[in-house]
Amino acid sequence: MKNRILRLTATDAARDFSRLLDRVEAGAEAVIERHSEPVAIIGPAIAAPRKVSECLAVAFAQPPSIPDPDFARDMEEVIKAYSTGELASWD
Repeated sequence: MKNRILRLTATDAARDFSRLLDRVEAGAEAVIERHSEPVAIIGPAIAAPRKVSECLAVAFAQPPSIPDPDFARDMEEVIKAYSTGELASWD
């Protein structure tokens, strides 16, 4: 069903919204119309990559584990660089 475009009325979309989401999840796009005019497009979500700050927040929210011997030093360098604004170009 990839790249399939569905056209349906707002009433039809509302009537069976769960099934519509199943089809979108499978790769279809849906154009929702009202009075034969398109008013919305529903398509598969695109995952956005996380920022370094979000990755750090997730890491610190996890229970402690046993890292390699240099991990603490590496993390201190990352946090220091982040807090001083010396961010890598990929952040």
